Order: sequence, then structure tokens, then C-alpha cells
Amino acid sequence: MSPGVAFLLLLIGLFHVIFPRASWFMSIGWKLRDAEPSDAYLALSRVGGGLVSVITVIVLIVEMVQGTAQANHQMDEWNTFRQEMTVQNITSITEQPTGTPAATQQQIDAFVKDINNVSSPAPSNPNQGGGASAYSTYLISCKDGYQVVLIEVDQQGTFGITKDTAVGIIPDYEFTSASLTDWAASIS
Repeated sequence: MSPGVAFLLLLIGLFHVIFPRASWFMSIGWKLRDAEPSDAYLALSRVGGGLVSVITVIVLIVEMVQGTAQANHQMDEWNTFRQEMTVQNITSITEQPTGTPAATQQQIDAFVKDINNVSSPAPSNPNQGGGASAYSTYLISCKDGYQVVLIEVDQQGTFGITKDTAVGIIPDYEFTSASLTDWAASIS
């Protein structure tokens, strides 16, 4: 639920709770002459408005908790990636989809140095970049079996990382690095 819709539902619910006569007039009363709402209508208006308000608040709280959990999960993946990216652990960097070796040991050393200078990533927008529009994709394999795909999304320094090793992939999250752009150019 978008915050705007939630805010609107909360306002409508609270309006029914606080001003049940006004809500009756706005929905029915304006059509009738010299009429008054029944006590049952006023009670139901308050109960209904209260339920809408409570449910809206609960939905907003659940969405905030889920959003925080998802952000924490992404950071866990990023931290795992950073821990795996050591000179001693990386066995190869191969160009995808061909699988041909793309990086020498010196280039792997430069990659590890560059990746350690990258700040935290941003979640990837699945409607932009990645997949077929990627400039280059590299499969990074480690001694412990960990594999990740580095995607050069554009030539302005945007890269993506994903655990999905299929071709035509979209990154899970993205980051920018001018030094990695230079690195990718050096191994092409």
C-alpha cells in the first residue's frame, strides 16, 4: 500500500470515528430533508472507521518491518560478497556467457582493491539496466564454491551483483565505481 493511500484511508477512518454525523450527512443526509441519522448508523460509522484506521496502521507497520528486513537481508548479502572477495579466495573471473578466463592474478588483485573501496549498494531497479542491456558480465568463482556475477550495467561506472549465474540476468543490487570501470576496460 502506498503511503498516500494509507494516509487517505487513515483520515477517512478517523473522520468516521470523530465526526459520524458529518460522514452520514456527506453520504446520505444531503439527499434528505429534515432527517437525522439513527443511533445504529452512528455506532456502525464509528466502529467501521475505527476498524479501517486500525487495519491501515497495522498494514503500514507490517510494510515498514518487511522493508527493514529486506534491506537488512540485502546488506547481509553485500557483506557476504565483500567477505568472499579476497585475493586468497578468488580462483577465477571468467567472462560470461563464454566462460573464457578474463582476469589475470594481477587483475584479480586490482578487482579486490577496487571492490573494497565501494560504498554500500542500492537495491536494483528491475525495470532498468541489467540483463540484455549489460555491457559485460563476469562470473567470479571462489575456492569455497561461492559464485557471484558482476554485471557492468553501463559505461558510467554502474555495476551490479547477483547470485543468479544465468545469462541475461538483472542485478540484485547496484553500486558505482569509476575504478571498476577502468578495471573492466583493462580486461576486455
